Amino acid sequence: MSQATLEQFKAKVRECLTKAGEKYGLEKQMEHVKIRLDIKGYRCAGQAVRKGFQFSVRFHPDAIIKHWDEMVNDTIPHEVAHTVCQMNPTLGKNHDAGWKRVCRALGGDDSRTHDMMFGDKPKRTECWYRTTTGELVDLGPIRHAKVQKGASYRARGAGRIQADGFVGHTKPDASQPEMEMAASTKAPEQKTVPKSTPKTKSGSKAEQARGYIQNLIEAGQSQEQLLTDKGIHAKHLHAALEFGTLGAARSCFVANTNKLFAK
Repeated sequence: MSQATLEQFKAKVRECLTKAGEKYGLEKQMEHVKIRLDIKGYRCAGQAVRKGFQFSVRFHPDAIIKHWDEMVNDTIPHEVAHTVCQMNPTLGKNHDAGWKRVCRALGGDDSRTHDMMFGDKPKRTECWYRTTTGELVDLGPIRHAKVQKGASYRARGAGRIQADGFVGHTKPDASQPEMEMAASTKAPEQKTVPKSTPKTKSGSKAEQARGYIQNLIEAGQSQEQLLTDKGIHAKHLHAALEFGTLGAARSCFVANTNKLFAK
């Protein structure tokens, strides 16, 4: 990022502050307005700040580099107009008609928003669930946390989203068997199999647990990720494979995860 460009921008801001001071009788006050190029994120290009009798204008450095003309011609007068109105509220406030008059007088276009692209948009963590009808759904981190605490959501036309349907932070292959990815109902009891060696059509509980874990590994889950989310996966196995206790399901998940990664 060019430091020289940022210094030139600061000079443009100071010019606008001086112009505003002369036009509205605020010369002394404008001399003490601080210019800061420290906004982060990807939405806010500029901001006028007042703390008591201290005033400052802030700008996004990446927006300055990528959108020089718009920042100089529109964003600077936009924020300086806010500072003028903060110093003399009789001239206007927020984005009302008075503020618009001040903004236009300083050379701005009095628009409230911009369409510039700048900064780094944070990547959202994916939280994939299989609903009670077997459909894959991606929840945001906030709803994911609520579901894991007991909440449930209705997926439009696709059943409900529940805690035991969580399948990981990487989208699984939609073609993988529903039982192995995330069952939302208990597996039917196989009365012909002795209780000492519980079986289902897909094999023993340990074999099915390994199949479930293998699918997650193939979907990109690391050993660390799997063990970090062991409580979530244990809830799924407990519901899907009818483990006697949640602790038994957790132990099975941890043991078989370590076994698969040890191969």
